[in-house]
Amino acid sequence: MKKKTEKQHAENTISRRNFIKIGGAGLIGGAASMYSGCDKAEESVKHEAGKIQKYTTLGRTGFKVSDIGLGGAANDPNVVRYAYDKGINYFDTAESYGNGANERAIGGAMKYIDRKKVWITTKIHFPEEETKEGLLERFRKCQERLNTEYVDALYIHSVNFATHLNHKGFHQAAEQLKQEGRIKHIGMSCHGPESKDQDSLKKVFTDVAADGRFDLVLIAYNFLVEEEAKDVLRLLKSKNIGTTAMKTAPGQFHVDAFDPENPTDQQSQWIENMIKRGRTKAEAEKRVREYVNSQIEESKKVQPFAEKYGVKSNRELRKVSLQWALENPNMDTVCMSMADFESIDVFTALSGTKLSANAKSYIRDFRYAYADKSCRHGCSDCLGACRFDLPINTILRYSYYYTVLEQQKYAMAQYAGLGEKNGELCLECDEDCRGACTYGIDIRNRVLSSHAHLTLT
Repeated sequence: MKKKTEKQHAENTISRRNFIKIGGAGLIGGAASMYSGCDKAEESVKHEAGKIQKYTTLGRTGFKVSDIGLGGAANDPNVVRYAYDKGINYFDTAESYGNGANERAIGGAMKYIDRKKVWITTKIHFPEEETKEGLLERFRKCQERLNTEYVDALYIHSVNFATHLNHKGFHQAAEQLKQEGRIKHIGMSCHGPESKDQDSLKKVFTDVAADGRFDLVLIAYNFLVEEEAKDVLRLLKSKNIGTTAMKTAPGQFHVDAFDPENPTDQQSQWIENMIKRGRTKAEAEKRVREYVNSQIEESKKVQPFAEKYGVKSNRELRKVSLQWALENPNMDTVCMSMADFESIDVFTALSGTKLSANAKSYIRDFRYAYADKSCRHGCSDCLGACRFDLPINTILRYSYYYTVLEQQKYAMAQYAGLGEKNGELCLECDEDCRGACTYGIDIRNRVLSSHAHLTLT
Protein backbone atom coordinates (compact mmCIF):
# COMPACT_ATOMS: atom_id res chain seq x y z
CA MET A 1 0.00 0.00 0.00
CA LYS A 2 1.32 3.45 -0.94
CA LYS A 3 2.26 5.85 1.80
CA LYS A 4 -0.50 8.35 2.49
CA THR A 5 0.01 12.01 1.79
CA GLU A 6 -0.52 14.47 4.66
CA LYS A 7 -3.77 15.56 3.03
CA GLN A 8 -5.02 11.97 2.71
CA HIS A 9 -4.07 11.27 6.31
CA ALA A 10 -6.02 14.32 7.46
CA GLU A 11 -9.05 13.17 5.49
CA ASN A 12 -8.95 9.63 6.92
CA THR A 13 -8.24 10.64 10.52
CA ILE A 14 -11.06 12.37 12.33
CA SER A 15 -11.19 13.66 15.87
CA ARG A 16 -14.05 13.24 18.31
CA ARG A 17 -14.62 17.02 18.17
CA ASN A 18 -15.06 16.84 14.40
CA PHE A 19 -17.35 13.85 14.70
CA ILE A 20 -19.60 15.93 16.96
CA LYS A 21 -19.25 19.11 14.92
CA ILE A 22 -20.24 17.67 11.54
CA GLY A 23 -22.45 14.84 12.76
CA GLY A 24 -20.97 11.37 12.79
CA ALA A 25 -24.12 9.72 11.49
CA GLY A 26 -23.60 11.44 8.18
CA LEU A 27 -20.03 10.24 7.76
CA ILE A 28 -20.77 6.59 7.11
CA GLY A 29 -23.97 5.63 5.34
CA GLY A 30 -26.54 3.85 7.47
CA ALA A 31 -24.76 4.53 10.78
CA ALA A 32 -26.62 4.83 14.05
CA SER A 33 -27.25 8.21 15.63
CA MET A 34 -24.26 10.01 17.13
CA TYR A 35 -23.43 10.23 20.79
CA SER A 36 -24.89 13.53 21.93
CA GLY A 37 -22.02 14.78 24.05
CA CYS A 38 -20.31 14.68 27.43
CA ASP A 39 -21.72 15.97 30.70
CA LYS A 40 -18.28 17.06 31.82
CA ALA A 41 -16.69 19.19 29.11
CA GLU A 42 -13.38 19.47 30.94
CA GLU A 43 -13.07 15.72 31.28
CA SER A 44 -13.82 15.31 27.58
CA VAL A 45 -11.07 17.74 26.63
CA LYS A 46 -8.64 16.03 29.01
CA HIS A 47 -9.07 12.70 27.21
CA GLU A 48 -9.30 14.17 23.71
CA ALA A 49 -5.59 13.72 23.04
CA GLY A 50 -5.43 10.24 24.58
CA LYS A 51 -4.19 7.59 22.16
CA ILE A 52 -2.88 4.06 22.51
CA GLN A 53 0.61 4.17 23.98
CA LYS A 54 1.47 0.48 24.19
CA TYR A 55 1.40 -2.46 21.77
CA THR A 56 2.05 -6.09 22.72
CA THR A 57 2.89 -9.19 20.70
CA LEU A 58 -0.19 -11.39 20.51
CA GLY A 59 1.32 -14.75 21.35
CA ARG A 60 2.60 -16.93 18.53
CA THR A 61 0.73 -14.86 15.92
CA GLY A 62 3.51 -12.25 16.10
CA PHE A 63 0.99 -9.43 15.54
CA LYS A 64 1.47 -6.26 17.61
CA VAL A 65 -1.88 -5.41 19.20
CA SER A 66 -2.96 -2.38 21.19
CA ASP A 67 -3.05 -3.11 24.91
CA ILE A 68 -6.70 -1.99 24.86
CA GLY A 69 -8.97 -3.63 22.29
CA LEU A 70 -12.48 -2.79 21.15
CA GLY A 71 -15.03 -5.24 22.55
CA GLY A 72 -18.32 -6.04 20.87
CA ALA A 73 -20.50 -3.17 22.07
CA ALA A 74 -20.07 -0.61 19.29
CA ASN A 75 -22.84 -0.82 16.70
CA ASP A 76 -21.95 2.47 15.00
CA PRO A 77 -19.28 2.40 12.25
CA ASN A 78 -18.22 5.90 13.29
CA VAL A 79 -17.31 4.65 16.76
CA VAL A 80 -15.23 1.84 15.25
CA ARG A 81 -13.48 4.32 12.98
CA TYR A 82 -12.85 6.63 15.91
CA ALA A 83 -11.33 3.78 17.94
CA TYR A 84 -8.98 3.03 15.04
CA ASP A 85 -7.94 6.69 14.82
CA LYS A 86 -7.15 6.53 18.54
CA GLY A 87 -4.71 3.68 17.87
CA ILE A 88 -6.91 0.70 18.74
CA ASN A 89 -6.11 -2.10 16.32
CA TYR A 90 -7.72 -5.13 17.99
CA PHE A 91 -11.43 -5.63 17.20
CA ASP A 92 -13.23 -8.45 19.01
CA THR A 93 -16.67 -9.35 17.71
CA ALA A 94 -19.03 -12.32 17.28
CA GLU A 95 -21.86 -13.54 15.12
CA SER A 96 -24.26 -13.12 18.05
CA TYR A 97 -23.35 -9.56 19.09
CA GLY A 98 -26.44 -7.57 18.25
CA ASN A 99 -27.45 -10.31 15.80
CA GLY A 100 -24.58 -9.25 13.57
CA ALA A 101 -24.86 -5.50 14.21
CA ASN A 102 -21.38 -5.29 15.72
CA GLU A 103 -19.85 -7.09 12.74
CA ARG A 104 -21.70 -4.73 10.40
CA ALA A 105 -20.34 -1.72 12.31
CA ILE A 106 -16.79 -2.95 11.78
CA GLY A 107 -17.59 -3.64 8.14
CA GLY A 108 -18.99 -0.16 7.69
CA ALA A 109 -15.74 1.37 8.95
CA MET A 110 -13.40 -0.79 6.87
CA LYS A 111 -13.03 1.66 3.98
CA TYR A 112 -11.36 4.09 6.39
CA ILE A 113 -9.04 1.45 7.88
CA ASP A 114 -5.72 0.03 6.69
CA ARG A 115 -6.63 -3.66 6.83
CA LYS A 116 -3.06 -4.80 7.40
CA LYS A 117 -2.82 -2.71 10.56
CA VAL A 118 -5.79 -4.21 12.43
CA TRP A 119 -6.65 -7.56 13.95
CA ILE A 120 -10.22 -8.82 13.64
CA THR A 121 -11.51 -11.74 15.67
CA THR A 122 -15.02 -13.12 15.28
CA LYS A 123 -16.67 -15.96 17.17
CA ILE A 124 -19.37 -18.52 16.44
CA HIS A 125 -21.31 -20.46 19.08
CA PHE A 126 -22.60 -23.80 17.83
CA PRO A 127 -23.97 -27.10 19.15
CA GLU A 128 -22.22 -30.45 18.92
CA GLU A 129 -24.30 -31.46 15.90
CA GLU A 130 -23.23 -28.46 13.78
CA THR A 131 -21.59 -29.53 10.53
CA LYS A 132 -18.62 -28.28 8.56
CA GLU A 133 -20.98 -27.03 5.86
CA GLY A 134 -23.15 -25.21 8.39
CA LEU A 135 -20.13 -23.47 9.91
CA LEU A 136 -18.77 -22.48 6.50
CA GLU A 137 -22.09 -20.89 5.60
CA ARG A 138 -22.33 -19.05 8.91
CA PHE A 139 -18.76 -17.79 8.61
CA ARG A 140 -19.45 -16.56 5.06
CA LYS A 141 -22.20 -14.34 6.48
CA CYS A 142 -19.84 -13.10 9.21
CA GLN A 143 -17.27 -12.25 6.57
CA GLU A 144 -19.84 -10.39 4.47
CA ARG A 145 -20.92 -8.31 7.46
CA LEU A 146 -17.29 -7.55 8.32
CA ASN A 147 -16.59 -6.45 4.74
CA THR A 148 -13.13 -8.01 4.71
CA GLU A 149 -11.30 -10.51 2.52
CA TYR A 150 -10.04 -12.36 5.57
CA VAL A 151 -10.54 -12.60 9.34
CA ASP A 152 -7.45 -12.86 11.51
CA ALA A 153 -8.98 -15.36 13.93
CA LEU A 154 -12.13 -17.47 14.17
CA TYR A 155 -13.11 -18.61 17.66
CA ILE A 156 -15.29 -21.34 19.09
CA HIS A 157 -17.54 -19.11 21.17
CA SER A 158 -18.30 -19.94 24.81
CA VAL A 159 -16.87 -23.44 25.26
CA ASN A 160 -18.56 -25.35 28.10
CA PHE A 161 -17.13 -28.83 27.54
CA ALA A 162 -13.44 -29.53 26.93
CA THR A 163 -14.48 -32.16 24.39
CA HIS A 164 -15.99 -29.35 22.27
CA LEU A 165 -12.43 -28.26 21.50
CA ASN A 166 -12.18 -31.34 19.28
CA HIS A 167 -15.34 -30.51 17.31
CA LYS A 168 -14.77 -32.23 13.96
CA GLY A 169 -16.90 -29.85 11.91
CA PHE A 170 -15.15 -26.77 13.31
CA HIS A 171 -11.64 -28.01 12.60
CA GLN A 172 -12.59 -29.20 9.11
CA ALA A 173 -14.15 -25.83 8.34
CA ALA A 174 -11.19 -23.94 9.83
CA GLU A 175 -8.72 -25.94 7.75
CA GLN A 176 -10.62 -25.15 4.56
CA LEU A 177 -10.90 -21.46 5.47
CA LYS A 178 -7.17 -21.29 6.12
CA GLN A 179 -6.42 -22.89 2.77
CA GLU A 180 -8.70 -20.36 1.08
CA GLY A 181 -6.99 -17.49 2.91
CA ARG A 182 -10.19 -16.45 4.67
CA ILE A 183 -8.87 -16.97 8.21
CA LYS A 184 -5.35 -17.07 9.64
CA HIS A 185 -5.77 -18.47 13.15
CA ILE A 186 -8.25 -20.18 15.46
CA GLY A 187 -9.06 -19.58 19.09
CA MET A 188 -11.72 -20.04 21.72
CA SER A 189 -13.56 -18.22 24.49
CA CYS A 190 -14.91 -19.56 27.77
CA HIS A 191 -17.20 -18.05 30.41
CA GLY A 192 -17.20 -21.11 32.64
CA PRO A 193 -19.86 -23.83 33.05
CA GLU A 194 -23.58 -23.08 32.97
CA SER A 195 -24.65 -26.33 34.60
CA LYS A 196 -23.13 -28.81 37.04
CA ASP A 197 -22.36 -31.38 34.32
CA GLN A 198 -20.15 -28.98 32.33
CA ASP A 199 -16.38 -28.57 32.68
CA SER A 200 -14.69 -25.96 34.84
CA LEU A 201 -12.96 -22.97 33.33
CA LYS A 202 -9.61 -24.32 34.51
CA LYS A 203 -10.24 -27.71 32.88
CA VAL A 204 -11.17 -26.10 29.54
CA PHE A 205 -8.15 -23.78 29.38
CA THR A 206 -5.75 -26.49 30.56
CA ASP A 207 -6.95 -28.66 27.67
CA VAL A 208 -6.54 -25.72 25.26
CA ALA A 209 -2.92 -25.34 26.32
CA ALA A 210 -2.30 -29.05 25.75
CA ASP A 211 -4.19 -29.19 22.44
CA GLY A 212 -1.69 -27.20 20.35
CA ARG A 213 -4.10 -26.12 17.59
CA PHE A 214 -5.49 -22.98 19.23
CA ASP A 215 -3.46 -19.78 18.88
CA LEU A 216 -5.61 -17.47 21.01
CA VAL A 217 -8.03 -17.40 23.93
CA LEU A 218 -10.53 -14.98 25.45
CA ILE A 219 -10.87 -15.31 29.22
CA ALA A 220 -12.87 -13.54 31.94
CA TYR A 221 -10.30 -11.82 34.15
CA ASN A 222 -10.56 -9.34 37.01
CA PHE A 223 -9.08 -8.80 40.45
CA LEU A 224 -11.77 -10.87 42.17
CA VAL A 225 -10.78 -13.98 40.17
CA GLU A 226 -7.03 -13.36 40.22
CA GLU A 227 -6.20 -16.54 42.10
CA GLU A 228 -8.29 -18.72 39.78
CA ALA A 229 -6.90 -17.16 36.60
CA LYS A 230 -3.22 -16.47 37.24
CA ASP A 231 -2.05 -20.09 36.92
CA VAL A 232 -4.12 -20.59 33.78
CA LEU A 233 -2.66 -17.43 32.21
CA ARG A 234 0.86 -18.50 33.10
CA LEU A 235 0.27 -21.90 31.47
CA LEU A 236 -1.18 -20.34 28.31
CA LYS A 237 1.74 -17.95 27.94
CA SER A 238 4.22 -20.80 28.41
CA LYS A 239 2.67 -22.28 25.25
CA ASN A 240 2.89 -18.89 23.51
CA ILE A 241 -0.89 -18.70 23.14
CA GLY A 242 -2.23 -15.17 22.71
CA THR A 243 -4.30 -14.02 25.70
CA THR A 244 -7.15 -11.53 25.66
CA ALA A 245 -9.29 -10.46 28.62
CA MET A 246 -12.99 -9.75 29.01
CA LYS A 247 -15.16 -8.73 31.96
CA THR A 248 -12.34 -6.96 33.78
CA ALA A 249 -14.58 -4.93 36.11
CA PRO A 250 -16.50 -6.79 38.81
CA GLY A 251 -19.47 -5.45 40.73
CA GLN A 252 -22.00 -2.66 40.48
CA PHE A 253 -23.59 0.00 42.66
CA HIS A 254 -27.38 -0.04 42.57
CA VAL A 255 -30.26 -0.25 45.05
CA ASP A 256 -33.96 0.29 44.30
CA ALA A 257 -36.32 1.46 47.02
CA PHE A 258 -39.85 0.08 47.41
CA ASP A 259 -42.86 2.28 48.10
CA PRO A 260 -46.11 0.25 48.01
CA GLU A 261 -48.00 3.44 47.20
CA ASN A 262 -45.70 4.20 44.28
CA PRO A 263 -43.88 1.03 43.17
CA THR A 264 -41.61 0.98 40.15
CA ASP A 265 -42.90 -0.59 36.95
CA GLN A 266 -40.84 -3.71 37.61
CA GLN A 267 -42.08 -4.02 41.18
CA SER A 268 -45.66 -3.65 39.97
CA GLN A 269 -45.06 -6.42 37.45
CA TRP A 270 -43.71 -8.70 40.16
CA ILE A 271 -46.74 -8.10 42.32
CA GLU A 272 -49.11 -8.68 39.41
CA ASN A 273 -47.40 -11.95 38.46
CA MET A 274 -47.50 -13.28 42.02
CA ILE A 275 -51.20 -12.43 42.30
CA LYS A 276 -51.79 -14.40 39.08
CA ARG A 277 -50.06 -17.35 40.74
CA GLY A 278 -52.44 -17.27 43.69
CA ARG A 279 -50.90 -14.92 46.24
CA THR A 280 -52.85 -12.05 47.75
CA LYS A 281 -51.74 -8.49 47.06
CA ALA A 282 -50.56 -8.16 50.66
CA GLU A 283 -48.48 -11.32 50.40
CA ALA A 284 -46.93 -10.17 47.13
CA GLU A 285 -46.07 -6.74 48.52
CA LYS A 286 -44.50 -8.37 51.56
CA ARG A 287 -42.27 -10.48 49.32
CA VAL A 288 -41.10 -7.47 47.34
CA ARG A 289 -40.54 -5.42 50.49
CA GLU A 290 -38.40 -8.17 52.04
CA TYR A 291 -36.31 -8.41 48.92
CA VAL A 292 -35.72 -4.67 48.61
CA ASN A 293 -34.93 -4.28 52.31
CA SER A 294 -32.32 -7.04 52.11
CA GLN A 295 -30.72 -5.24 49.16
CA ILE A 296 -30.57 -2.03 51.15
CA GLU A 297 -28.91 -3.85 54.02
CA GLU A 298 -26.30 -5.25 51.66
CA SER A 299 -25.55 -1.79 50.31
CA LYS A 300 -24.72 -0.42 53.75
CA LYS A 301 -21.44 -2.31 53.74
CA VAL A 302 -20.44 -0.80 50.42
CA GLN A 303 -21.55 2.79 51.00
CA PRO A 304 -18.61 3.84 53.23
CA PHE A 305 -16.19 2.42 50.70
CA ALA A 306 -17.95 4.20 47.82
CA GLU A 307 -17.97 7.51 49.71
CA LYS A 308 -14.28 7.18 50.61
CA TYR A 309 -13.24 7.01 46.97
CA GLY A 310 -16.01 9.13 45.52
CA VAL A 311 -17.46 6.26 43.54
CA LYS A 312 -20.59 7.42 41.75
CA SER A 313 -20.76 5.09 38.77
CA ASN A 314 -19.47 1.85 37.32
CA ARG A 315 -17.10 3.82 35.08
CA GLU A 316 -14.68 4.68 37.91
CA LEU A 317 -14.52 1.01 38.82
CA ARG A 318 -13.98 0.02 35.19
CA LYS A 319 -11.04 2.42 34.85
CA VAL A 320 -8.99 1.05 37.74
CA SER A 321 -10.00 -2.51 36.84
CA LEU A 322 -8.64 -1.97 33.34
CA GLN A 323 -5.35 -0.66 34.68
CA TRP A 324 -5.08 -3.64 37.01
CA ALA A 325 -5.59 -6.10 34.16
CA LEU A 326 -3.09 -4.28 31.95
CA GLU A 327 -0.33 -4.78 34.52
CA ASN A 328 -0.31 -8.57 34.13
CA PRO A 329 2.59 -9.47 31.79
CA ASN A 330 0.74 -12.65 30.81
CA MET A 331 -2.19 -10.69 29.35
CA ASP A 332 -1.72 -9.38 25.81
CA THR A 333 -4.76 -7.16 25.41
CA VAL A 334 -7.96 -6.26 27.24
CA CYS A 335 -11.21 -6.18 25.25
CA MET A 336 -13.20 -3.22 26.54
CA SER A 337 -16.88 -2.74 25.70
CA MET A 338 -16.94 0.82 24.38
CA ALA A 339 -20.12 1.78 22.59
CA ASP A 340 -19.60 5.54 22.24
CA PHE A 341 -16.97 8.21 21.68
CA GLU A 342 -16.72 9.24 25.31
CA SER A 343 -15.95 5.69 26.44
CA ILE A 344 -13.14 5.43 23.91
CA ASP A 345 -11.72 8.76 25.10
CA VAL A 346 -11.81 7.71 28.73
CA PHE A 347 -10.38 4.20 28.41
CA THR A 348 -7.87 4.79 25.62
CA ALA A 349 -6.24 7.45 27.79
CA LEU A 350 -5.29 4.64 30.21
CA SER A 351 -3.14 2.80 27.66
CA GLY A 352 0.33 2.10 29.01
CA THR A 353 -0.48 3.54 32.45
CA LYS A 354 0.08 2.02 35.89
CA LEU A 355 -2.11 1.85 38.96
CA SER A 356 -1.56 4.67 41.40
CA ALA A 357 -1.15 3.98 45.11
CA ASN A 358 -4.68 5.31 45.63
CA ALA A 359 -6.05 2.99 42.96
CA LYS A 360 -4.36 0.00 44.58
CA SER A 361 -6.05 0.94 47.85
CA TYR A 362 -9.32 1.24 45.96
CA ILE A 363 -8.98 -2.31 44.68
CA ARG A 364 -7.95 -3.64 48.09
CA ASP A 365 -11.01 -2.08 49.74
CA PHE A 366 -13.29 -3.15 46.93
CA ARG A 367 -12.18 -6.75 47.40
CA TYR A 368 -13.25 -6.46 51.01
CA ALA A 369 -16.49 -4.59 50.41
CA TYR A 370 -17.65 -6.76 47.52
CA ALA A 371 -16.22 -10.13 48.53
CA ASP A 372 -19.72 -11.49 49.19
CA LYS A 373 -21.55 -9.48 46.54
CA SER A 374 -19.90 -10.09 43.18
CA CYS A 375 -20.29 -13.31 41.21
CA ARG A 376 -16.94 -14.69 40.04
CA HIS A 377 -16.93 -15.35 36.31
CA GLY A 378 -16.13 -18.97 35.65
CA CYS A 379 -17.11 -20.18 39.12
CA SER A 380 -19.68 -23.01 39.18
CA ASP A 381 -19.87 -23.91 42.87
CA CYS A 382 -23.54 -22.94 43.18
CA LEU A 383 -24.79 -24.98 40.23
CA GLY A 384 -27.10 -27.78 41.27
CA ALA A 385 -28.06 -26.10 44.55
CA CYS A 386 -31.26 -24.50 43.21
CA ARG A 387 -34.42 -26.60 43.43
CA PHE A 388 -35.56 -25.01 40.16
CA ASP A 389 -32.16 -25.82 38.60
CA LEU A 390 -31.65 -22.21 37.56
CA PRO A 391 -28.41 -21.41 35.67
CA ILE A 392 -27.41 -18.99 38.42
CA ASN A 393 -23.99 -17.92 37.16
CA THR A 394 -25.36 -17.39 33.64
CA ILE A 395 -28.13 -15.13 34.95
CA LEU A 396 -25.60 -13.10 36.92
CA ARG A 397 -23.37 -12.89 33.84
CA TYR A 398 -26.25 -11.40 31.84
CA SER A 399 -26.75 -8.95 34.70
CA TYR A 400 -23.09 -7.99 34.33
CA TYR A 401 -23.62 -7.26 30.63
CA TYR A 402 -26.54 -5.01 31.55
CA THR A 403 -25.20 -3.08 34.53
CA VAL A 404 -21.43 -2.94 34.09
CA LEU A 405 -20.92 -3.20 30.32
CA GLU A 406 -24.13 -1.23 29.62
CA GLN A 407 -25.19 -3.67 26.89
CA GLN A 408 -28.83 -3.54 27.91
CA LYS A 409 -30.54 -4.82 24.76
CA TYR A 410 -28.09 -7.68 24.30
CA ALA A 411 -28.35 -8.70 27.96
CA MET A 412 -32.14 -8.66 27.94
CA ALA A 413 -32.28 -10.69 24.73
CA GLN A 414 -29.92 -13.31 26.15
CA TYR A 415 -31.91 -13.49 29.38
CA ALA A 416 -35.19 -13.84 27.50
CA GLY A 417 -33.68 -16.89 25.83
CA LEU A 418 -33.77 -18.70 29.19
CA GLY A 419 -37.56 -18.79 28.95
CA GLU A 420 -39.33 -19.73 32.18
CA LYS A 421 -36.01 -20.66 33.84
CA ASN A 422 -35.62 -17.12 35.12
CA GLY A 423 -35.18 -15.26 38.37
CA GLU A 424 -38.86 -14.72 39.03
CA LEU A 425 -38.98 -18.27 40.37
CA CYS A 426 -36.96 -16.99 43.34
CA LEU A 427 -40.01 -15.00 44.48
CA GLU A 428 -41.79 -18.30 45.02
CA CYS A 429 -38.91 -19.90 46.93
CA ASP A 430 -38.46 -19.87 50.71
CA GLU A 431 -35.14 -21.71 50.76
CA ASP A 432 -31.93 -19.96 51.79
CA CYS A 433 -29.39 -20.77 49.07
CA ARG A 434 -26.75 -18.37 50.36
CA GLY A 435 -24.65 -21.27 51.64
CA ALA A 436 -24.29 -22.64 48.10
CA CYS A 437 -21.88 -19.83 47.21
CA THR A 438 -18.25 -20.26 48.26
CA TYR A 439 -17.99 -16.49 48.70
CA GLY A 440 -21.22 -16.02 50.66
CA ILE A 441 -23.23 -14.21 47.98
CA ASP A 442 -26.94 -13.94 48.73
CA ILE A 443 -27.91 -15.83 45.61
CA ARG A 444 -31.66 -15.34 45.85
CA ASN A 445 -31.44 -11.58 46.17
CA ARG A 446 -28.77 -11.30 43.50
CA VAL A 447 -30.83 -13.31 41.03
CA LEU A 448 -33.95 -11.30 41.85
CA SER A 449 -32.02 -8.08 41.36
CA SER A 450 -30.81 -9.34 38.00
CA HIS A 451 -34.34 -10.31 36.99
CA ALA A 452 -35.50 -6.78 37.82
CA HIS A 453 -33.40 -5.08 35.19
CA LEU A 454 -33.23 -7.90 32.66
CA THR A 455 -36.98 -8.17 32.21
CA LEU A 456 -39.07 -5.85 30.10
CA THR A 457 -42.25 -4.54 31.81
